[in-house]
Amino acid sequence: MTHSLRTVRTRCHPPSRALARQVGVAALLSAVLLALLPLSPAAAARPARADRAADWEVTQLERGRIRNVAFDATDWGLTVDTYFALVAAGNHSKQARNVVRAVSKKVRKYVSYEGHFFAGPLAKTLLARRVAGLDPSIEAANLNLRRKLTSLIAGSGRVRDTGQSDLSNSLTQALSVLALSRSGRLRPSTVDFLTRQQCNRGFFRLQMKGADCRRGPADVDATAYAVQALVRARREGVDLPRRAVSAAAAWLVRAQRRNGSFSETPGGAVNTNSTGLAAKALTLVNRDRAARRAGRWVARLQLTRDKAAGTPARRDLGAIAFNRADLRLALEDGVTKAKRDAWRRSTSQALLALAPRPLTTLGVPGRVGRS
Repeated sequence: MTHSLRTVRTRCHPPSRALARQVGVAALLSAVLLALLPLSPAAAARPARADRAADWEVTQLERGRIRNVAFDATDWGLTVDTYFALVAAGNHSKQARNVVRAVSKKVRKYVSYEGHFFAGPLAKTLLARRVAGLDPSIEAANLNLRRKLTSLIAGSGRVRDTGQSDLSNSLTQALSVLALSRSGRLRPSTVDFLTRQQCNRGFFRLQMKGADCRRGPADVDATAYAVQALVRARREGVDLPRRAVSAAAAWLVRAQRRNGSFSETPGGAVNTNSTGLAAKALTLVNRDRAARRAGRWVARLQLTRDKAAGTPARRDLGAIAFNRADLRLALEDGVTKAKRDAWRRSTSQALLALAPRPLTTLGVPGRVGRS
């Protein structure tokens, strides 16, 4: 708990120089001693909870990948999200290396189908390799991720899939800006197309169109990713519209519920995924109070020893529910096979509210890709 200090005004005479020196030395010693004190329980709780969430997520990996239980197939997108979560938590470096190695080995199965390439998976894989400090080129697959992603940039600056079905959206565009900026020169046109998806009130829409956005609809996830992409682009020297980042950050703060949670779209059902993504972006733009509130709300939906004691959910301590309904079901029936994929997905992104390390600089210590 944070206590406010009231300032008491008193009449006093100016201190002597000797006394001033003594006060200065005392203040310095106090600052040093405070820095050496252990963290308060509240400050230490979030990293510990992130560790436990990562501990659980690691148990869901099979040979460095996450398998979709319902379809009995590897979910490569969730596997990459798990990698980002493990790096953010920082307590499973070996397993994180195994994940990025597994994704790289099977990269063509993730980023392409029948000769057509998907921009989102290309951007996520390229970003994951740069986070790991690895080159964009995967020799075993005869694929240079950066070169292929760059080839998908249209004249307008939009990064889009090849083939008849184009599933690219603002998340794709933001991830592409992040991946390209961390692997080499960034084309301003890709940033410009992303900024055109920002609407008048500051948020970003999910589905991209050529014309500048005015009304929406608003999307928290897209806005959270866009904030990170724009901050990184500005760091790379790209000119941005005035207040693009600050307006998006202010909108995220307004979109947050009183209890600290977020929904993907304003007025929708709150969930830990969107809350985790928002917290990461808020931390990046120094909205720490809002980020801490998000972390506290996510922590309430985590399976802890006290919460799950005597219930079937005790076998999945550390996992984070998507919402309160899923938490209640787990306490009654455990994390069932039918719901396990949802828990894996929610934990990987909800963890980011407990260890909010943005994608702008996220990296493995000592091997950060173009930080």
